Amino acid sequence: EWVPRHWTALRFGEMDVARFLGEIDFCDYFTNPKWRESFGRVIVEAIAAGKHLSTLAFSEVGSRSHFWAPVSTATADGTQVRLDAKKSWVTSANHADSYVWSSKPLVGAEASTLWLVPRKTAGVQATAGGFDGLGLRGNDSTPVTAEGARVPATAMLGADGAGFGVMMSTVLPWFNVMNAAVSCGVMEAATARTAAHAGGTKFQYAGTAIAELPTARAYIARMQIQTDMCKALLADTVAAIAAGRADATLRVLEGKAHAGILKTGQRFFSAEGLLDAAKSRAVRAWLEANVRL
Repeated sequence: EWVPRHWTALRFGEMDVARFLGEIDFCDYFTNPKWRESFGRVIVEAIAAGKHLSTLAFSEVGSRSHFWAPVSTATADGTQVRLDAKKSWVTSANHADSYVWSSKPLVGAEASTLWLVPRKTAGVQATAGGFDGLGLRGNDSTPVTAEGARVPATAMLGADGAGFGVMMSTVLPWFNVMNAAVSCGVMEAATARTAAHAGGTKFQYAGTAIAELPTARAYIARMQIQTDMCKALLADTVAAIAAGRADATLRVLEGKAHAGILKTGQRFFSAEGLLDAAKSRAVRAWLEANVRL
């Protein structure tokens, strides 16, 4: 069998999988419609090696935050499936290699079916320009549309109509845990910055630091306690998932709901905090008359 001179041919099993995937510069794969299991398996290997970025394409204009109930359609067309949709919020939309895509089932009345859709599929279009809104920068969340986009029927993830079950049992734990982990990190950074500001900023007239005020210390203490609670709950959530504990789903939902203390930090720097710190009656009177708390 002829092999190009610039290729290196390896026997099966000659190199371990981790090393082999680590030497891949990019993953280029063409699906044979008769090879039903090949599509997902190879992509998963590339994802595990950090060579392929996938993202969720669940939220839609028609169902908004009810991501489990897509109104987009999937229509069988021989060995292919036509997808039509208006996705409202896809993170990393212009950078991902593929989308985990939801649609109505091909047949039946179930909530949804999931597909693995390459970003560069003809008919799939992500809005250019990146994320434009409040919140974390650089997440590239943007609408994505599909008009007559076609993927192989083998691109289906799970069974037709089984999308909701996959969302709840597979996607939700990962999504919520990673969301909570990011939130815990932001909370930790916000607490540290707030404490540094309170300790390093002084009232010039008195020469005292903001941190010397009992109210200021109480706010920062509350932030630190909530941050530690978030980290402890996150650790227990991961442990519950790994051990298959009965309370794993509850922990997943609690972790996402608990994460967040920025409001406390904002309150620390708000007019209410200033009102607690004010020493003169004139300052108090002005704040009460001009600032709505």
